[in-house]
Amino acid sequence: MTTLTTRALAALALTTALALPAAAQDRVLRAAPGTPPAHPSNEVMYQNFLGYLAEASDGRLGATILGPEVASLGQMKDALQSQIVEVGNLLPLYYPAELPFMALAGELSLIPGESHAAGAAMTEFIVTCEPCQDELRRFNLVYLGSGTSDVYEILSTRPVRTAEDLRGMRLRTGGAPWARLAEHFGATPAQISVNDTFESLSQGVIDGSIASVADLQSFRLIELVTHVTELPLGLYQAT
Repeated sequence: MTTLTTRALAALALTTALALPAAAQDRVLRAAPGTPPAHPSNEVMYQNFLGYLAEASDGRLGATILGPEVASLGQMKDALQSQIVEVGNLLPLYYPAELPFMALAGELSLIPGESHAAGAAMTEFIVTCEPCQDELRRFNLVYLGSGTSDVYEILSTRPVRTAEDLRGMRLRTGGAPWARLAEHFGATPAQISVNDTFESLSQGVIDGSIASVADLQSFRLIELVTHVTELPLGLYQAT
């Protein structure tokens, strides 16, 4: 074999090796956790999903993460249906009229106290729940699995030491179960987007939020919240 031929073959091999990643990756999916980069559903769940996706597809599938400015949690269903987003974090409690069976499981969110167990139970339920699958098929959606939040607490700008302290407070709630709980203790629930929590707190529109402590960092609430009250408030399991 001549030196020229050897060099040509070496150059061809190098070109093929460099071209493989681009040729092998058939699609790059648009994925949206609906939350900022620091939130666990973004930083942990979706970033890990990227690794699993590449591994399971032998590198043929990739994904790019879109921020909440492209598709927020409240916009996710429309974003998925319009295919602005191809993989998204859908919260059935935001759409109880359109996803009643899936939202029903979310209504039980005050019960669980362990995130991993709740996520596994929720995944098994929806996979085997034919009415849930029918709901998804109506909107041309495919269920991939559920993640859950940390246990919910009361994050507030004033202390909550007794049930009486809750009376008159304005609390942001992430769904009907926590809204009913707030009303039971005389607080006023505010159904606002989690992305608007910081602004609402800073302007005094609300006194606090019933949410995971992860929200302190994820949505910059640590700059405003002065008290965290640990109570058995369940966790967000319907995702």
